[in-house]
Amino acid sequence: MTLPLTGSDSISTNGVATRTHDERVVMSLLKQHGSLQEVDIVHHSGLPVQTVSRILDDLEKDSLLLLREPPRGAANQLLSAATLNPDGAFSIGLKIGRRTSELVLMDFAGAIRASASRAYAYPLPDAILDFLQSELPDILDVVPADLQHRICGIGVAMPFELWNWAQAVGQGGSADAGLADWKQIDVASRIAELTKLPVHVQNDATTACRAELTLRHAPELSNFAYFFIGYFIGGGIVVDHAVYSGPTGNAGALGSLPIAVGRHGSGQLLDKVSLASLEFALTQQSIDPSPIWVSPNAWTTFGPVLDQWIEDSANYLAQAALTCCSVIDFQAIIIDGAFPQDVRSALVEKTASVLETLNTQGLARPDILAGSVGHEARSLGAATLPMSHRYFIDQNVLSATANQTD
Repeated sequence: MTLPLTGSDSISTNGVATRTHDERVVMSLLKQHGSLQEVDIVHHSGLPVQTVSRILDDLEKDSLLLLREPPRGAANQLLSAATLNPDGAFSIGLKIGRRTSELVLMDFAGAIRASASRAYAYPLPDAILDFLQSELPDILDVVPADLQHRICGIGVAMPFELWNWAQAVGQGGSADAGLADWKQIDVASRIAELTKLPVHVQNDATTACRAELTLRHAPELSNFAYFFIGYFIGGGIVVDHAVYSGPTGNAGALGSLPIAVGRHGSGQLLDKVSLASLEFALTQQSIDPSPIWVSPNAWTTFGPVLDQWIEDSANYLAQAALTCCSVIDFQAIIIDGAFPQDVRSALVEKTASVLETLNTQGLARPDILAGSVGHEARSLGAATLPMSHRYFIDQNVLSATANQTD
């Protein structure tokens, strides 16, 4: 059975109620902006003042948001400020990767409350389900007993057709057979049975892009292409404040972009830019590559090999950036990955420098920006899936509403 894109809504909702459209509009605005005064919510939403006031009262009563009274002496009561209540809801994010799995508990404000991870040679279904079963109770225990009913589901980020990657992850034989088991598993149903939570499944690079859009808090950035460098490189695209995943969920498969290699060669971006290529280069120099997977925030022993990887990767990323912008006039190209912040900064700076040397005739040169989430983007993006399903609306709906009221 092929991988489903979302879990079934018939699975237990765990007592979490779905909110009305107007309530979702208000909460989505707060998610996008972080904090807004009531007068600004009225302006951005286009809803009547009385409706917004009632919604804010109802959401505060249900502990989904926090209201701060207007400044002392203020004549306008619409100057009260609202923010999402971090304890208003919780969700679980599970990232299934080719070398590691991560599990996070995210609160309503997007902060990580608890996390766990496990590294392995290759991702076999039984091992990952065992990881989930063994770590999830401790993760859930972080939520106080009286707030457990606010856990709204579990999102899963994983590569599509994982069963086809045995050779690519440097394995064969029993690994090939083990990975083939993914083809027979209904991931959403198995995890729902195990956790008794609603389950939503999405491509891992798309969830990373979703985390960037949701957690960056940059309303002015409405269109961008997003590259995430993990074992392989993947990506996503954001158009009019919304992740576009396409009819098969595979839009933004930026790792498949064609690139020039040398004078006469060609290939795909994923052949040249990946942590797998860094791992191979380190192994060739007899340097232990394991910190790539077990210490994604601290690489201290890679030296010149890492420097060369950054330089090579930047050359190919700059090519890919222009290819993206020849199709959609993106404001920015965002680069993130499962690596330390200083590596990300160096890669972004070098990519921007290379882009300056390329022929951009007929194109608007995009900004090259660093991602804001880091190695946990896939698991955090997964955690946004159940929350979005219950509490928020697509950002392009907010954009259309804002345009009508401006």
